[in-house]
Amino acid sequence: MSIITENFVDEEFFDKHAKIIQIDGQQLKGFIAIHRHFNNFPSFGATRLYDYNDQKHALIDVLRLSCLMTYKSIAADLSYGGAKAVLFTTDYLKKDRVNFFNEYANEINKLSGEFITGSDVGVYQQDVVNMKKITPYVSGVIVDPSYYTALGVVTAMKKSIEYLKLGDFTNKKIGIDGAGKVGYEILKILLNKQADIYLSDINIQLLNKIKSEFPQINIVPVNKLYLQSLDIYCPCALSDVVTFDNYKNFQCRMIVGAANNQLFSPELGDLLWRREILYLPDYLVNAGGLISVVSEYEGVTDELSVTNKVLAIGDRLHYYLEEAYRLNKPLHRLVDAAVKNRLNSLEFNL
Repeated sequence: MSIITENFVDEEFFDKHAKIIQIDGQQLKGFIAIHRHFNNFPSFGATRLYDYNDQKHALIDVLRLSCLMTYKSIAADLSYGGAKAVLFTTDYLKKDRVNFFNEYANEINKLSGEFITGSDVGVYQQDVVNMKKITPYVSGVIVDPSYYTALGVVTAMKKSIEYLKLGDFTNKKIGIDGAGKVGYEILKILLNKQADIYLSDINIQLLNKIKSEFPQINIVPVNKLYLQSLDIYCPCALSDVVTFDNYKNFQCRMIVGAANNQLFSPELGDLLWRREILYLPDYLVNAGGLISVVSEYEGVTDELSVTNKVLAIGDRLHYYLEEAYRLNKPLHRLVDAAVKNRLNSLEFNL
């Protein structure tokens, strides 16, 4: 482990990060970025395992995601700063997954509790369970953050549908882009509410498995889902699903998803608003997983308590919806401004 913050102050997505750590072992490679600390609280951020093209792409991802985690924490009224870790997939991982994550757990221990992590893309709950044997600085062992992320996203969908007086979920056409851990949980919740589900993923085997379990869903080819006429488009995979090249092609009423950094640029949220497509800021609506792992860290694990905390996402969203339509300003701009004001206040009082 080597702390290299000063090497990256000129990077495009560097935002006065508190600490950037490069993990450059023989078998384990990646980055940990701590964006902010508040009042000696640790910083939270899950770990992503991905087949990055090179270090530059991994660094961009960890810088953007760690910053977003601070925003997510503030938007959820939590007391913790944001962080993130990204790891490269390696041949060693394929040979011995347990020891791969044991080595990573030992790296986390070197930060002495500054960084609390859990599972993100490519990392499973069982990996976190195994890491817990090596490090106390992981969360999401008792509660399932994927379920609570999904619950928060569906809560935000419900609140938006109600606010716009569009009825309920019955027969609503909802496209879920990404059939991973969170997308699958969203699908199950929405099917119980009689929604009409359209699903897309690059993993054909996974799609076939889900289709056999839920034959009523509609499978859509990859990169085609956003072209469908949908009530809700729900991105649940990686970042930058809305770009300047494709934003005019979206045919949905609203975008509400679990993916982080869904907009390539904030200006795209303005352009969607002008097209009367409601974009709900990802870090506001997908905070259920963070809320659940923070609850576990604080010793609160009973389902009712955690659920109630996640359902409060709907109350916060309602306030911003009222303001957005009253002022005729894009929703994401109001949420961004509120979070930045609180962030500035927290930093001033450190």
